[in-house]
Amino acid sequence: MSTSTVVVEHLVLFKAKDGIPISVLESAVDIIRALPTHISGIIQFHAGSTIGNLHHPTKWTHYICGRYVDKQALHAYDIHPKHLEVVKENAACMEEVLAVDWEATLDGEVVKADYGAGRAVVIKWKEGVAQEKIQELERSLANFPGIKRHTAGPNFSPERAKGFQWGFVAQFSTVEELKELQVSKKHEELLHSELVETFDIVDFSA
Repeated sequence: MSTSTVVVEHLVLFKAKDGIPISVLESAVDIIRALPTHISGIIQFHAGSTIGNLHHPTKWTHYICGRYVDKQALHAYDIHPKHLEVVKENAACMEEVLAVDWEATLDGEVVKADYGAGRAVVIKWKEGVAQEKIQELERSLANFPGIKRHTAGPNFSPERAKGFQWGFVAQFSTVEELKELQVSKKHEELLHSELVETFDIVDFSA
């Protein structure tokens, strides 16, 4: 019998400033990736460049997708001196930042060893959308053969979210499986609905 674990998901999207050398951006990502070696409470942590999607171009060039043991661990990460140092160091490279956080209940293992790529979706709902409609859309977004696991939930950090109220992250074993979803345009079709005020889709390799 599998056990359930409540975790916190932390998604950050960055838009790099124009004209920043690739070597500088790669160095910035390396510094971000090293954060779990300095800060406890992080279960899983990925950071890097986003993957282009011809069917849904996005301004976001880089991402962080982290999983934490609880809200207290995320807060400790936010205020940790090493994290604050990295934020300050990288500020000169980044033009814009968006972050959403949500709680998720996972059945079984909390880390997928074959996690090779991911898709993040952030949504702002139209006013008055019922919870059951949101849950129905979540199930539809997750219903694609290449998705090995997903989490989703309401954002609890509105001050950093630029109006987005809900986050979704799907895990794939390979980038090739993610690209099959890109070609299908299934998510774009689902998100152009009477429930959604605005949305963004960001793909990445893990």
